Amino acid sequence: MAVDYDSVLEDIGQLGPWQRKLFALLWIPSAMSAMAVFMYDFTAFVPEHRCLVPLCDGANSSFDDSFVNFTIPWDEDLDDFNQCEMYKPKDNSSECERSSFATDPLAQSSCGEWVFDHHLIHSSAVEDYEMVCSHKWKKGLTQTIYMVGMLIGSFVFGWMSDFGGRKTTLMLGLVLLAVGGSFPFFITPNPGNYYVLVISRFISGLGHVGTFMMTFSLALEYVGPKYRTLFGILIETPFAMGGLVVGLVSWAGIRDWQLLSLVLSAPNLLLLSYWWLLPESPRWLIATNQTEHLMKVLQNAADTNKKTLPSLIEDTSSQKSSGSKASMLDLFRPATILIRSTVMFFNWLVATMCYYGLTSAAATLTPDLYVNFLLAIFVEIPAHFALLLVLDRLGRKPVLGLSQIIAGVTCIGAGLVTVDSLRWLQITLALVGKFGATASFAVVFVYTAEMFPTEIRSTAVGASSLCGRIGGIIAPQIAGLASVYAPLPLIIMGSGSLIGGVLVFMFLPETLGKRLPETMKEALELGR
Repeated sequence: MAVDYDSVLEDIGQLGPWQRKLFALLWIPSAMSAMAVFMYDFTAFVPEHRCLVPLCDGANSSFDDSFVNFTIPWDEDLDDFNQCEMYKPKDNSSECERSSFATDPLAQSSCGEWVFDHHLIHSSAVEDYEMVCSHKWKKGLTQTIYMVGMLIGSFVFGWMSDFGGRKTTLMLGLVLLAVGGSFPFFITPNPGNYYVLVISRFISGLGHVGTFMMTFSLALEYVGPKYRTLFGILIETPFAMGGLVVGLVSWAGIRDWQLLSLVLSAPNLLLLSYWWLLPESPRWLIATNQTEHLMKVLQNAADTNKKTLPSLIEDTSSQKSSGSKASMLDLFRPATILIRSTVMFFNWLVATMCYYGLTSAAATLTPDLYVNFLLAIFVEIPAHFALLLVLDRLGRKPVLGLSQIIAGVTCIGAGLVTVDSLRWLQITLALVGKFGATASFAVVFVYTAEMFPTEIRSTAVGASSLCGRIGGIIAPQIAGLASVYAPLPLIIMGSGSLIGGVLVFMFLPETLGKRLPETMKEALELGR
């Protein structure tokens, strides 16, 4: 027998003490999943560095020792000493003095080893794996592999949650978060075992998406339909708080990258206690016909909410003939659905790209790493609460369109402001851009689910999420383009957001106040 869970919730409470308690518990794994992605800004921080000069560097030398003036060439672009080249010592030179080095531009050689400035971060994966100069691509690649882990995990955990349950899948995600983040602590890092870092980040990416997907699903599946939009946005707030915790823990004194990774990852093992604290999703139990287990969960919910559990109501809608099954191809026909799918795919890609890319790009906004990071993360919280105020008043279309356009215009503006005296303006514009990107990132979830008919709704959300993961994969590479031209990352991300916002206003229908479309015909009538 299929049970109409929404009708049951009408009697036992759509948002009672039972749902509020469970939602509060879900804030912690949501925050922990954020720590896995944001810790890389600190564990892979790029400290100031220069070539190690064998003739001069010794046990008592320092990063900015006086001999740097005649052993390291000046870089006009950096307005600092070159980080990747040094002057060659003259033949038969044995003393560290100015006359021992040829300061001719043609007498320069690439670094064989480096000296790093440890005044801010005591140790970094960038230093231990020598991810600088000709090997600086390794830093971006490592984070890209993390995003690939998220991409693969979204498929694997999506299937696993439908097959084995939300709670079981959440437990696996937590284990992977703990293992992927803790493993680097137990190895001796060196450039020869760089692959270990890549593998650990891939595992963390798997754990991140598995943990957050299940947290998000459970948050929405415990409550009634009236509160799904509210909970779908609010579950993003602890994700931002998890990012704040990362910055605060490092700022408070954990400046060793391996220890920081362990401290932020190992506690996930404590969350395995949620096996006894969280019930399985009632909606999943209904879908898998586990009536006895379902009755126990619903009875506990009714008791906690001080309500009486009614007789289970059969959901006759599940018995309707659905005809032929929908496929991925249905996202591209007829032409109206094709246009909507294309626009949403693009907006998912740029929203995700900007969300993660702006967080990375913000590291250079001011000379203070911690101020940059905390500002970029903190701005997400008011973005979530602003959405709650306007999403059900203005509608999905104007909110997403305006959020993307605001993010686009301000990011391009921030990229073009290069005068030091206007640095405050650049910071303000970049933070407004992150505000818009955060709002867009949250709205696309709701908007996509409301736009497509039931028969292809899950397919649409899954395909859109795939495009979002692609945006996450390319975000580190775009952020790395700052080494080519400093404003370029912000200009690229801003242009993508601006185009996405314009496309929303041009081609997408409004869904606020409309019934969820059950058929393709109803979906096509949206906006008419």
